[in-house]
Amino acid sequence: RGVGVGLIITQRHPHIITVVEAGSATACGEIVEGDVIIGIDGTDVEEQDMKVVRGMLLGPTGSRVHLALKRGQAGTAEEEESHYEVTIIRGIKKTKPRFV
Repeated sequence: RGVGVGLIITQRHPHIITVVEAGSATACGEIVEGDVIIGIDGTDVEEQDMKVVRGMLLGPTGSRVHLALKRGQAGTAEEEESHYEVTIIRGIKKTKPRFV
């Protein structure tokens, strides 16, 4: 299972272009569209092929993957880059509460 993001490789790193509404990335509550993945489980992913990155993100449902990310870029509306890390549980879906 994956982590619930859509990616594109630009500027040598995978950029998150979509975050699946009920996916694992949404459930963790920190990842947003436009974030850049700089590491997966301690491995730098700069200049990695999309197939390699995808393989690193996929794993058994319930297993964990640790991502290092950055947000914002110099020369854009968000001048400061901020780096953060998050651990995601693969295949976990965020559910909306049901009212009875």
